[in-house]
Amino acid sequence: METVHGRLALDCCTEIGTLKRWEGAPARVPGSDAPSTGPRAGHEPLRDWLRGLGKEVSKTIGSDILTVQWSWPVGKPMVDGLGGGLYEIRSTHDRTEYRVFFCIAASKLVLLHGIVKKARTAPKADVRLARKRLREVMAP
Repeated sequence: METVHGRLALDCCTEIGTLKRWEGAPARVPGSDAPSTGPRAGHEPLRDWLRGLGKEVSKTIGSDILTVQWSWPVGKPMVDGLGGGLYEIRSTHDRTEYRVFFCIAASKLVLLHGIVKKARTAPKADVRLARKRLREVMAP
């Protein structure tokens, strides 16, 4: 594990989508230089969600993902822990709040789910989905 500015840096690999260990060519997270591993012809909901938000929003969220990746551990206001190894990256663009749920597995930042935050708390269905994907990632 390498250090950046005296802090531990996570391996430069971000897995997105259905969160299985796929074989495939490296891709990129929008706005980030973090490589991502994914299927060549698979469905990657988080990547699709990011692309659907537009270029500027994707850059903002991607930049925040990169900051967390290279500055881990990061605390509030950028990152909040939800318990059980689940965290959220908090991004804001044009006064709209976005959340990307993630976990750390084998020294890798694994993106699980993303939402546009419209209420004071994240919808329970979205948190349940993120926890389900977390269990899939952590399964042997």
